[in-house]
Amino acid sequence: MTDKVIVETSDHAQLELELCYNWRFIIDKENEDERKKLFSVSDFIGYVCNNIASRVRGSISSVTFEDF
Repeated sequence: MTDKVIVETSDHAQLELELCYNWRFIIDKENEDERKKLFSVSDFIGYVCNNIASRVRGSISSVTFEDF
């Protein structure tokens, strides 16, 4: 998955980051309830991208551009 995120450091420098990451589902394949839960979220990709972007923005907002 790839996403572009605009972040701002504590000294107000704005940067555009391109985040790339891999993910996989680890489930018990014999458990049908777990298999059904995988796609019960209507916009899985959007949810994941928003969640990770929020965490990245939060982390970067506490450091200066030089420290980043």
